[in-house]
Amino acid sequence: MTLISSRRQPRPYSIIVDFSHYLSLWNLKPDGEPIRTEASRLMPVRYQGRAGMLKLATEHEARGSAVMEWWDGQ
Repeated sequence: MTLISSRRQPRPYSIIVDFSHYLSLWNLKPDGEPIRTEASRLMPVRYQGRAGMLKLATEHEARGSAVMEWWDGQ
């Protein structure tokens, strides 16, 4: 008898993100290693000496923004 686990298997990260466009666009300086999550790609950055985080949404998270667009700031 073979048991099949009902646990969801983690998916490998298939999206490789090049932050360089956004770093130069906003004059950001990398301040650490990139962080990958299922929903986004993050890069610790500095802007004019202040710490920040550059976040690029994956397709999965970007779909959730449709509701925000529909609300249109209301």
